[in-house]
Amino acid sequence: MGITLLAFLAWRDSSYYRAPLTAQAMHPRHAILCSSGEVGLALGVAAIALMVVNLAYLVRRRLVASDWLGGLRGWMDLHVVSGLLAGGCVLLHSTVHLRSAPAAIASVALGIVLITGVIGRYVRAQLPRRREGRELSLDEARARFAELRHQLAALGLPPLELAPTEANGAVSRLLALRGVLFGDRAARAAHERYRSAAARTHT
Repeated sequence: MGITLLAFLAWRDSSYYRAPLTAQAMHPRHAILCSSGEVGLALGVAAIALMVVNLAYLVRRRLVASDWLGGLRGWMDLHVVSGLLAGGCVLLHSTVHLRSAPAAIASVALGIVLITGVIGRYVRAQLPRRREGRELSLDEARARFAELRHQLAALGLPPLELAPTEANGAVSRLLALRGVLFGDRAARAAHERYRSAAARTHT
């Protein structure tokens, strides 16, 4: 909803945001859309509020362990959405122009944080988790793997060939990262083999 609203605002007043800085002052909606105008100032306040909400995830993760506050997965989703919305609000609040070196540095830093945050969210989504959203430790993942091997054996299927292992050396870490970002072909092939074998077992 918030992203849609920002996109609509940027589309409706695209003639203002695309105009050069000197031409924006002559735009009929400049008094409203500029950083000190009604809309521009509201966007700045909204950006600050969203940043506070964004940081609340870190407080929830590290300092507050109450289950009634909800699972970490929902908080992570709120963290990502609030970060993207905050970036959009900052962009429109600045009228898509950087007027000083500190503003340029802050904007670049914010862009880096947003990009790395999106990548981090994708990587975290690949990690095995419990139902409440907490990531499995390596020992827990190995125990889960052993349980799956037992279940496959009970179905009359051959044991799994792949097992979670610790990365040894920089090359192994790079290969593991590549598998997370772009997918593991061996794991996908093994998954398809076992799906086909399980389907034949049940037919």
